[in-house]
Amino acid sequence: MARENAQLRELLEFRERQPGYDHEMATLRSWNSDNWSSSFEINKGHMNSGIARGMGVATEYGVLIGQVSEVGATTSTVITILDTKFSAAAIVGRSDATAEEDSPGTVKGNFSYMRSGLLTLDNINDDLIVRRGDLVITSGQGGVFPAGLIVGEIDDIFRHTSGIGRFATVKPTYDIESVSTVFIILEFENPE
Repeated sequence: MARENAQLRELLEFRERQPGYDHEMATLRSWNSDNWSSSFEINKGHMNSGIARGMGVATEYGVLIGQVSEVGATTSTVITILDTKFSAAAIVGRSDATAEEDSPGTVKGNFSYMRSGLLTLDNINDDLIVRRGDLVITSGQGGVFPAGLIVGEIDDIFRHTSGIGRFATVKPTYDIESVSTVFIILEFENPE
């Protein structure tokens, strides 16, 4: 109960920083991860919540954990950000960067890095200075996820084998396997 109260306090602070969110709390029932995927089941479905396929799933700290992929009557499946079916519009943002220096890209699960607990950020602008430790956050583009959810930090930067463009590995900010309670983002408003 003490942990749940602490989570709710954190969520309240997050909602105050990010107005326009409507959420629903859910509890993990089981992990469904294997060599090809990373997902878990939660205790919410279409009969006991307002949950729908495609909704974002986050922690009380505003850290993106995954996305609802299947909705049943009283349970749903969530793919994590490490799953190969996951992708989101994201930006690299440093505390010392200006808005013009933020670079849009696509953060996605990648089979080659999934078992190492990493995902990738692709389409990094060649003009952008990207460093290890830079924060990766959702951009809000495409309207699937709200802007400003934390995904992780840049782990390493690579040039594609074709020589055209760069990508980075991203280490999730939150230990996904330690999650027990999540928050489904039912509605949100992105700033103009």
